[in-house]
Amino acid sequence: MPPSRSTTLPRPSKSSASKKSASKPTASTSGARPRPRTRQAVRQDVEVRVTRIGRGVFALQAFEAEAMVSEIKGRVIHDPDYASDTCMDLGDGMTLEAFAPFRFLNHSCEPNSELIVMDELDEDDRFQRRYMALYTLRAIEPGEEFTIDYAWCADAAIKCRCRTTACRGWVVSKDELAALLKKKRRKTPPLLR
Repeated sequence: MPPSRSTTLPRPSKSSASKKSASKPTASTSGARPRPRTRQAVRQDVEVRVTRIGRGVFALQAFEAEAMVSEIKGRVIHDPDYASDTCMDLGDGMTLEAFAPFRFLNHSCEPNSELIVMDELDEDDRFQRRYMALYTLRAIEPGEEFTIDYAWCADAAIKCRCRTTACRGWVVSKDELAALLKKKRRKTPPLLR
């Protein structure tokens, strides 16, 4: 069973950080096949596919319930004010700018997975590093998209497009949904309610 410390994704900033385009691999002079320039090996158990709302991460094999799918690799940024379209909150002013494929995890109000923040300790129980991992909440079938609940705060909420039967209508934490709806009702003129 995964540790119980989970995290939420911060809402992307309006002016997201500029993204550098990856350079194409070039053939070496020896005629050998070029190797892709990535920070991690090509995964064989998940892949990125196009969805109706952009890209998403899909299983290529079955995963059991409460299984660790993968550690989320990326660049750790030590800036409490940092925000982007794909960053994930590690706590204590740290943000993870995730690499592919897991930077493309989509929100669902009925998620099948969750992000867990974990602290790695050495044999003397001294802190070594903090990292994030994706765990399944239930069994995942091959071809199924991994989804998580972004659980954004009410101030950052946007309309939800997950289309699940339990859709809250907003990408927002369950705990803040009532406050968000109350705030939206106050802004809506009485004749339009």
